[in-house]
Amino acid sequence: MATMKGIVQFDYEAEAPDELTLRVGDVIINIKNVEEGWCQGTLAGKVGMFPDNFVKIIEEPVVKSPVPTKKTKVLRRVKVTFDYEPINEDELHLVT
Repeated sequence: MATMKGIVQFDYEAEAPDELTLRVGDVIINIKNVEEGWCQGTLAGKVGMFPDNFVKIIEEPVVKSPVPTKKTKVLRRVKVTFDYEPINEDELHLVT
């Protein structure tokens, strides 16, 4: 699960020891809604509370997981008995 990140829209002066002082443009990470009107997050390494309406959540692009490749079915195995230098682009270099 991705964590929420937000950018501060308005300055806010902390009024309690467990609150964060915010400045316009600050980026808060690990945002969690904790109670009506308040969030908790991390700013410059400090975890604290802040009013939720002072911060705009930044929408992170959804990163798709790579699609697993299908296992290829082995049709036939061969053993190289002679070295071969390719002449054309579609040929393999073979070494015994």
